[in-house]
Amino acid sequence: MAFLADEPPGQIGSVLSSADFDDAWARLTPDLQDVLLDEYPHLVTQTYAEAGLGVLRTISAGELGAGMGTRLFLCPVSGAPGKLSAFADDQKEIARLAASLRESGVVPENGRCLVLPVLLPMAAFAPEATPPGRVRGLHDHLSGLLVETFSGKALPSSDSIRGAVAAFVPAILSASGTEFGALVGIELMATPPMSGKGSAEEELEADDIARTAAIDSWHDTYAADIAGIAIGSPLDWPACAAALAWETIRIPMEVALLGRGVPNGRPDVIHCAATDDSERLIVSAVSGSVAVGPFSAPSNLVWFDADEFFARVEASAETLAEHDDEAGVIGPLLGSA
Repeated sequence: MAFLADEPPGQIGSVLSSADFDDAWARLTPDLQDVLLDEYPHLVTQTYAEAGLGVLRTISAGELGAGMGTRLFLCPVSGAPGKLSAFADDQKEIARLAASLRESGVVPENGRCLVLPVLLPMAAFAPEATPPGRVRGLHDHLSGLLVETFSGKALPSSDSIRGAVAAFVPAILSASGTEFGALVGIELMATPPMSGKGSAEEELEADDIARTAAIDSWHDTYAADIAGIAIGSPLDWPACAAALAWETIRIPMEVALLGRGVPNGRPDVIHCAATDDSERLIVSAVSGSVAVGPFSAPSNLVWFDADEFFARVEASAETLAEHDDEAGVIGPLLGSA
C-alpha cells in the first residue's frame, strides 16, 4: 500500500492505524531512504511522533466531548534497576507523579493524564524493535484506558496492564532490568494535536515559554526529590529515544569529570562523531586540561530526534565540536592531564 504517496506531509497519522502499516513501512523503507536521503530521518521522527497522537472520539463524561486530543508520552528515567522497578510498582508513587504533572501545569489544567506501572527499557525504542504502527496501537489502547477512567471505572491490575502493553512493545523491562528506561503515560489535551490549524508565531512562542516554566516548576517541586532516580518530563516517542541516548553518555561523563575534580561535572567542550560503521555516536569531553571518554550511544536513537539529542548536548557544555571521524573525538584524550 502506497501510504506515504497518498498522504501529504503531516497527515501520516491518518493511516497509521491500518493493520498492514508496519508491513508496508518495512517494505518501503529502502526505497524511502534512497529517495529522501538526508530527509529520511525527519520522516521517521514525524511518523513516530504522529503515531503517539490521536483524537478522543468517545463522549465519556459531561465536560468531555468528542474531538479532544490525546498524546502518548514517555518520561525518561535512569537509576539502579531495582529502584526503577520498585518505583514503577509503587501505585502511590505513580499516582503522585501523575498529580505532579497536572499541578505544575506540564499537563494543562483542563487536561487529564494517566501514568501507568509500565517501564520500557531503552532497547524498546530501537526502530527495528517497535515499528510506528505498534506505537499507534499502544496509544490507542492507552486512550481506551483513559476513557474508562472518565466513567469511574478502575484501572486493570498492574500485571494486566503490562501484559496488554507487551502486545505492542515486547521489550518491557524485566526485574533484572536496565539502568535506562521510560515510564509510559497518556494525556488528554483540550485542543486536538496536528489539527492543521496553524498558530500564530507569537502564540507558539508563548506556549513554549509557558511549558518551559511548567517543566522547571515540576522538576523543582517533584523530580529533584526522587531519591536514586533521575526522571525527565514527558516526551513523545522519538524525543524520549534521543533523551535516553544522551543519558547513557551524560551520566558516565559527569561522573568521570567529577572524579577528575571538574566543578559540577560540566565540560568546556564536547567532541562528537559517528563511528566508522555509523552504528554509534562517540563523545569525549574536555574541561581545561582534563579530558574524559570516549562515551557512546546507539546512532539509531540519536537520529530518532537529532534536534532533541543535540539540544541536550549543547546545554551540557560551553561548546559542541562535531567531527567527520573518530579521530577528532579521540585526539583530545591523547596526553590529557
